[in-house]
Amino acid sequence: MVSQRAAERDARKAKAKEKKLHGEKEALLGAIKERGIKLFQPMNSCPEGSEGDDECPSAGIAQLNLDTLSSLEVTGAQVFLDEQGTLHWPVLFLYPEHQQTDFISAFCENSSFGDHLSVMFGEELPPWDTDRKYHPQNLQLYFEDEENETLYQVDPNMSLIKILQHK
Repeated sequence: MVSQRAAERDARKAKAKEKKLHGEKEALLGAIKERGIKLFQPMNSCPEGSEGDDECPSAGIAQLNLDTLSSLEVTGAQVFLDEQGTLHWPVLFLYPEHQQTDFISAFCENSSFGDHLSVMFGEELPPWDTDRKYHPQNLQLYFEDEENETLYQVDPNMSLIKILQHK
């Protein structure tokens, strides 16, 4: 009898936790959609024959699986919505010339790229920049549209949200 009560209590706790996580996921997806950010699921992420239904829409934003918004395999970082309703995104900077990267696990949607560059390349330059040419005012930023295989130049004074809203 005691174990049955414990099992029922644990089941209620698990259900409440699942409901809370579902609510957080819905709030996050709503915030992304509200901002006009277009996300696309990989073609193979929908179960076969389910394209266009409620579980896996063909349009990119509707009910996106949050697994595609995270980099759990590498860092554990994922998109999140803070208490003030601000989105924070994992952002990767690539420096192909030196085969180096920088990773920001929680880049605030309202922050500019210039803000981050001035910290990353401000007073102390990275040890791999032996030519000392990586200064915030000298850097050119691009983001890649993988679907169209196109690079777009980014104004360093632009906020992350403006970049994410790009067509």
